Amino acid sequence: MTANILLVTPHFGFGQLLKIRLDRLRDYRVTLSSGMASALSLSSRGIFNLAILDSACTDGSIARISTELSKFNPGNRQLVNLHKGHKATVVNCNI
Repeated sequence: MTANILLVTPHFGFGQLLKIRLDRLRDYRVTLSSGMASALSLSSRGIFNLAILDSACTDGSIARISTELSKFNPGNRQLVNLHKGHKATVVNCNI
């Protein structure tokens, strides 16, 4: 069964690298989003098993993005990529 992953990052190169690597495994279908607005739009149209959130997103805090995504996909898992100096609060962890 293929898992749908939403990757939210403002860094196109980082997003493409992860997408290519995961796509090669054939167990994952990765959808890229550059920020909160597009991530919410994508989530409203599809189910994602996992959201990978980059703390470098500038259009919303990780906690806010996580909370909003959970409204569209309750129970999905979320992974946060932290950059040096960034803080994060775990909002929803259903593992």
